[in-house]
Amino acid sequence: MAQEIEITVDFEEVEPVIEGIKVEGMPLYGTATLASSDPWGEPHEFYVKEIVLNGSGRGFRLDKDGTGAMGFPSPFRKVLFKALEDALTNDKTDLGKFMQASFSEAVRDAKEGNPDRAYDERRDHQAMGWM
Repeated sequence: MAQEIEITVDFEEVEPVIEGIKVEGMPLYGTATLASSDPWGEPHEFYVKEIVLNGSGRGFRLDKDGTGAMGFPSPFRKVLFKALEDALTNDKTDLGKFMQASFSEAVRDAKEGNPDRAYDERRDHQAMGWM
């Protein structure tokens, strides 16, 4: 089983296309959580798990199901998520290429491992008396 990879990437000035119309004059800023789309194989492809649009306060959370207030589905949130997801995963745009490069870098880093992890585990095991 491959390691599941999940990263958060910032984006800015995205003008989504909704029902074939580019929404200009309303650039969106936020973060996207990218996750591996195949947890059982090699994680080369990703999907957008969640989007948080930054604003004042906590931000505006979007997910694939369009979860709205009190957990009820919201058609507006679902459509907006799909439009932003399309913009973030379009490998023909600079933004889509950036998202793919960020995810590929996370995959590379996960394969290399953390050199401090072995030291930390050994230290912890010694402290617990396991060694």
